[in-house]
Amino acid sequence: MRKDIKDIKPGIGLGVIKFGMDRNQVKLILGKPSETDVFYMTESEDSEAEVWYYDDECLSLSFDAADDWRLVTIEVDHDRFELEGHIFFGKNKLQVISTLEKIGATDFKHEPAPMEEAPTHELISSDSLGINFWLDEDAVSEIQWGPFFNADESVQWPK
Repeated sequence: MRKDIKDIKPGIGLGVIKFGMDRNQVKLILGKPSETDVFYMTESEDSEAEVWYYDDECLSLSFDAADDWRLVTIEVDHDRFELEGHIFFGKNKLQVISTLEKIGATDFKHEPAPMEEAPTHELISSDSLGINFWLDEDAVSEIQWGPFFNADESVQWPK
């Protein structure tokens, strides 16, 4: 696992990987993904999205046609990833909330999000950080985030 790809940067990316990079730029850093998945979020052709899975890095990256195939979402599922020096993977909801408060994110929301295959699924989200913490059996199992948005809801790509 790469050491330069461990710091979660809300609105910016993950380590040296930044939101807004195109697929070729990401490939130069991480190489070819372990697998890819293509899907449509709606019936519209510009809703096409592609997810790249990097199993050895414990992360997945999403690119959307509507954003000219730029990187728009990052998901991680391992305890090597940190947000402001804090590890969230495996923490329970009280630990997540306490840590978010310590780093100044007080706008978090908590809600159950059960699914047939994951009946204990829960979500803790922070709009100010643009981040989602997914919990299963009261432990963070995945962290997901994207770029920030401007007041007109256009994407605020990092520089």
